[in-house]
Amino acid sequence: MADFDFLKNVHVFGGLNDEQLMALRDGCVEKAFHEGDKLFDEGEEANHLWIVVDGTVEVRFELPGHEAPQANTVSIISSGQTIGWSSFVPPYRYSLPVYCTSRNCKVIKIKKDFLLELFEKDSRMGYLVMSNIASVISIMLRQLQESAVEFPQTTIDVTVHLSTCGIAAGARKVLVAFYDEVDRAGSSHVHVKSAPCIGKCSSEPNVTVAIAGEEPVLYGKVTPETVKAIFSEHILKGLVQMELVVREA
Repeated sequence: MADFDFLKNVHVFGGLNDEQLMALRDGCVEKAFHEGDKLFDEGEEANHLWIVVDGTVEVRFELPGHEAPQANTVSIISSGQTIGWSSFVPPYRYSLPVYCTSRNCKVIKIKKDFLLELFEKDSRMGYLVMSNIASVISIMLRQLQESAVEFPQTTIDVTVHLSTCGIAAGARKVLVAFYDEVDRAGSSHVHVKSAPCIGKCSSEPNVTVAIAGEEPVLYGKVTPETVKAIFSEHILKGLVQMELVVREA
């Protein structure tokens, strides 16, 4: 059960009297997490309001096709702050994953249904809590908007291998097609360049896609049409197009 004095200092419970706080206290369940533990994931059904008691947790925006270490932090939540407001907003799914990022962290979980029952009995209490949650939503949305501009993007190098045989096979058109895709998507983190032949004449035109932190991928017999698949699936989503990959002899 949560500490009564702690609940008094929780932002979303601001304005509640002692009787209302005592009623809330009955629905509080404490839970401990360790560094790296996920409290909940994006898309999970949102059933609880979460309040951080000790430690810190992070709301993250995870890049498609990449593991958590390459994720971006949207917001850092510390003691007395609340997450899980998606419980009260359709479609009632958590919109982003949340991780424990301190060595240990302790949180309070309160079931949405428990809160709604209290609010039906005490409309004043419901009004105050929901108003406070609305202010939390406003702050988090502003932080998300600001961080969306600041998210560091992984550098991606696309190399089209030009040579006499490559050009004859259509490598110049492939190079132009990649430039067009970058311009169309506005992907400033994707760098397209040309380089000499790599000795794979039988699979010309050849293209190497190198994403920072990953093994480079060599594609063969690339055409302006397959450029679209490589760009939309591998470069933007991290999904290697295996049917186009050049196999080692």
